[in-house]
Amino acid sequence: MMCVLGHMKVILTDRGNCLTMCYSRCRVIYNAVLPCRSFQKYSSGVLLSSNWKRTQLPKPHLQKSFVSDHCSVLYLRDRKTRTKDVLQQTLPCHQRHMHFCTATAPFDMSGFSDAPSLLDAISEQSRTKSVSAEEAAACLQTVHYLAYDSLKHLQWLHIHNGSLAYMQLLMNDKLTTAMGDILGSSGFRFLLERVESNLETLSTEDLTLTLLSLLWLGMEKHHITIRSMFLEMHDRVETMTLSQLLTMSDCLRALRRTDILLVGKVVQRFVELVKLKDIKQMSESEFSVIARLGTNVWNVQSNQATLKLAEITSDWLNQVENISDVNVLSTYCRLAKRLRTSQIEGIKIAKDKLEKLVKGCSDRLHPYHIAEIAHSLKTSNQYVQGISDSLQKRSLELIRSGELSKIGEIVNCCYALNRQISYADKLLVEGTLYRRMKDADVLVLSNIADILVDIDCKNQDIIHLFIKMVQKHMLHILNFVTRLSKILRFLNLNQCQRIGGYDDLYTAIFQQLHQQQGIHVWSISNLSAFLLRHVDTVIPDRLYERLMVAIPQCDLSEIQAIMTGLGKIRRPRIRMLQSQVQNLQSLIQQNISKQVDKINSLDMLHQMVVSLCLRFEVKDVNLLNALMDNYPKFTKNLSQGGFIKTLNILNQLMYYSPRILDDLSQYAVHNHVDLGLDRFSYFVKTLAYIGYVPVNVEAVSQICVQLFEESADVLDLPDRLSFVLDLCKLQIFPERILNSVFSVEFIEEVDKYINDHGESCHRVEETFMKLNRSMVLECPSLDIPWFHEQYCLDHISQGDPERNWRLTNFRANVESVLQEVLGGTKFYGTSCYTPHYYYLLDFECLLSSKGHVLPYTASSMDNSQQLGFQRVAISILTHSRYCRNEKRLIGSEQMKKRHLEIMGYKVVEVPIFEWKSMALSEHPARADYLRQKIFSH
Repeated sequence: MMCVLGHMKVILTDRGNCLTMCYSRCRVIYNAVLPCRSFQKYSSGVLLSSNWKRTQLPKPHLQKSFVSDHCSVLYLRDRKTRTKDVLQQTLPCHQRHMHFCTATAPFDMSGFSDAPSLLDAISEQSRTKSVSAEEAAACLQTVHYLAYDSLKHLQWLHIHNGSLAYMQLLMNDKLTTAMGDILGSSGFRFLLERVESNLETLSTEDLTLTLLSLLWLGMEKHHITIRSMFLEMHDRVETMTLSQLLTMSDCLRALRRTDILLVGKVVQRFVELVKLKDIKQMSESEFSVIARLGTNVWNVQSNQATLKLAEITSDWLNQVENISDVNVLSTYCRLAKRLRTSQIEGIKIAKDKLEKLVKGCSDRLHPYHIAEIAHSLKTSNQYVQGISDSLQKRSLELIRSGELSKIGEIVNCCYALNRQISYADKLLVEGTLYRRMKDADVLVLSNIADILVDIDCKNQDIIHLFIKMVQKHMLHILNFVTRLSKILRFLNLNQCQRIGGYDDLYTAIFQQLHQQQGIHVWSISNLSAFLLRHVDTVIPDRLYERLMVAIPQCDLSEIQAIMTGLGKIRRPRIRMLQSQVQNLQSLIQQNISKQVDKINSLDMLHQMVVSLCLRFEVKDVNLLNALMDNYPKFTKNLSQGGFIKTLNILNQLMYYSPRILDDLSQYAVHNHVDLGLDRFSYFVKTLAYIGYVPVNVEAVSQICVQLFEESADVLDLPDRLSFVLDLCKLQIFPERILNSVFSVEFIEEVDKYINDHGESCHRVEETFMKLNRSMVLECPSLDIPWFHEQYCLDHISQGDPERNWRLTNFRANVESVLQEVLGGTKFYGTSCYTPHYYYLLDFECLLSSKGHVLPYTASSMDNSQQLGFQRVAISILTHSRYCRNEKRLIGSEQMKKRHLEIMGYKVVEVPIFEWKSMALSEHPARADYLRQKIFSH
């Protein structure tokens, strides 16, 4: 029951927990949304709520208090009492997004429980009573509250949150159905006409609240009244208060297309007011308004304004010891998430302080608070163990209590959960979701997808029911890209593909794709990640055509989704499918080439490089270089995960970049304690593989010794040997490590490992041999003997090296020219081993002291050093011997070249990229090329 008495006016608005009132001649307040079970009435004048603190009303001013089904009404007896003074003490800021409003009304509306009945009465009484714009505005706001209150039976509707409830009605295509009778009634048209014809007489408070009510009732922006009200707003923004700006920002969010000019004015006024605020004097309600308004307009603020907002938020939160209003905490968390999304440095608040604030009010949290706090902190990577434990405890208490009657409330509680919950709690949650999932709408269903990912759900019954619900709502899901993304994220998990109904869902999505003429580019790109993995023979024409049109329009995140889908197409592919994939890849390359400078995160960059340059094996070096040139933007400030991912990329690509490698070296040196020997050894392996010695090589060497001596046992024996060999490739020879590796105790450990592992120990034997060879050649001062000659001889005797040589056209072409240059096959050897240390050479020849070629015989080779002959090693080098982006030998080839030169060889390199160049396309040019390389001094 609602009660608005004539001759009395108060507008009390909970905008971000800030009570804003117009109070003249006011003696009544009503609230259309607070549940009656929260209240008890006391004749002594005390109003008590389970959610509100006990509050003493000034008894002389209290006539009576009572609670109806959906509202609480207070009568104030004394006209001289300032309502503001009373209400600030008595009414808490509990419900978000809801307006507690009464305004001067010409009718007694106490007998109406639904909007249509009220509008019919207004239509009848309007014939005999004069109605001002102010009074009409009050009625329209009441109609809005009654209309939404009448929808409380919908299990999925978040009735506590006005903007969210409005969005749900839109998503489920229920807004027109729910509000059609209201918008078409004569009473509504009458009120609308009164407001439209007298807009200038309305206060800014009335105007903003009425505009929001009309928008949430489903009126379109192009309606003449709405357009007139927005035009009026343009002139009033400069004088608006923060709470009015917040209402205005909600109005702008309700539009399908935002009024950019008005948004700019709102932001400008917001910044002006924020600058005037004294942090030390700011109340919780004021802070909440600022934080919520900042959240609403975060994506259109300048960086300077956003930084100022972050500064204010940090200062205010760091000065408070506890928070009495839990809405403030959830509002802060949402703002922190937005600031992180905008790549702003963000709010500087210690994690232990945030943890303390959450623990301090966890027992007062409602399901929607839990959802906002948990989801925001997860998104901003601040969901630490202490916060997680507090929120999970509270959410499980609420679920077990049985008081949660709606699926939306249950899902909100589940947002606090993650994979660390116990098996019993997981069963409880899964069972609860299964029983109530049939009540879910588009928004709740997408939130359930988030939760199923977070708790790592593998329950086939739940997944099967979830897929059925997605099929049911597919038409509406496709129209809302954020919800679609959440659902596809879960469906793309491997466990979903084994569940019955998955193919049916695939078919249903394709049917929608065929039926709808236009689907957003974002939807197509994200659908492709799901649909393309099911392609066996050919990409369906409808999907292929839309991808060809969409890819040139996609931003980088959308390109990522399409690349993910293409990467899931199973091989082998028939010719038609291969052609389709190549065409799509070509468009993707062109798109990325134009947008490469827009990459704004390390994860996105990783995805681009992996998908294009590793999975698709795109050969465009210019595109690769353009992508890799973005890494230095992120490698100055790495996380451990980003550090490892970047090492993986460089390893797999064999990519040489001193800037990136030096940044990684700095990170490894400064964080070696956190990395430990296992991760630090992987860093060293990457450097050795690429063959790059960092600028801080001395620091790297010292840390290697320190970590090896402190925790060598964390590596198994093969990895320890590989680690020391990698150091040798970098020409880092720490004597303490080398002496320990070639000690009697360690050699005995190696022998024992070889005996215990039999034939599977080939890697250990080969690594130890290479390490021994490197010590003898490069560190003679250590006086380590060469004790692997017999191993090498045994290894050679296992087979003819010619049989293991891959006789490519490249090698055959080189040999045919070499015969001509040297004068025949008797002047060179093929697949030869060097004496003593047994390096395999592609070709070898012998030159006299005067530079003439000599016959290749065993005796001449054995006595070459005594006779002063020059041994020449000719190396055939394919692309795999070089870094991908530079004509630079990888680490193992650099070490081989050093060792050959130490042994007295002249090393002649024949790279494939030179041999197959245009300059050497003719036989005479190739002959001159080899002659120049072999006989030049």
